[in-house]
Amino acid sequence: MIILLGGTGDGRKIANRLLCEGHDILITAVSEYGAALAAESGAVVEAGSLSAKSLGELVETRKAKVILDCTHPYASQISEIAQEAAAQKKVMYIRYERPAAAAGQEQDLYRAADWEEAVQMSAGLGQVIFLTVGSRHLEDFLLHKGMQGKRIIARILPEPEAVSHCRSLGLTPRDIIAMQGPFTEEMNRILFTAYGAEVIVTKDGGAAGGTPEKLAAARSLGIPVVLVNRPPANYPHVVRSYEELKLKVSTALQENRR
Repeated sequence: MIILLGGTGDGRKIANRLLCEGHDILITAVSEYGAALAAESGAVVEAGSLSAKSLGELVETRKAKVILDCTHPYASQISEIAQEAAAQKKVMYIRYERPAAAAGQEQDLYRAADWEEAVQMSAGLGQVIFLTVGSRHLEDFLLHKGMQGKRIIARILPEPEAVSHCRSLGLTPRDIIAMQGPFTEEMNRILFTAYGAEVIVTKDGGAAGGTPEKLAAARSLGIPVVLVNRPPANYPHVVRSYEELKLKVSTALQENRR
């Protein structure tokens, strides 16, 4: 049994390929919606937040031999929890890290080391800040004194909790875009234009997260982009392609049988 963490699109694809090759897969997802999407892969799915203890218990219950971390590149907390649980239960931890999309230093692309720097950069670049970073870091922007007088647009998942969070922070419906991506370059361009965006703020979610399309749309409109760098991580076993992943999983399962 392999426990695969993450309700991401690339995680679902990986689960489906592993299932087709005869592996037993259990996918964990935080939300019920993420779990419903994960179930489309054909794998067994469990929904809910995890701690090192609960993940360790899941490893024992399912007699798992590998924890495969396919969570979002910015979900560093669950990656740390997974490594702790793997070490405690003496099973292999493997991190699938989706390739970055923004490798070069493009014109009008500003790289921020963290969220504080992203806020400061975007505040100095325009009056209408278009956020494509989800709902978890909205406070960093909306409650920052440097954002006083700015218009902030938040593009978020169409989930009640996310919309409620935006409203609780003072965003009005006209500044909330509740849509599920990833989006095409054309759709990004339409939305950026319709809302009069002067600055785009995004994360490097790679091709799976639609980052290239965001950058291309912004570039075509001459809009600067603030890109928040991925958090630093020190994974013990990291792969960046399915072939690498397949080999690492096979090796881990073989070693476990000895």
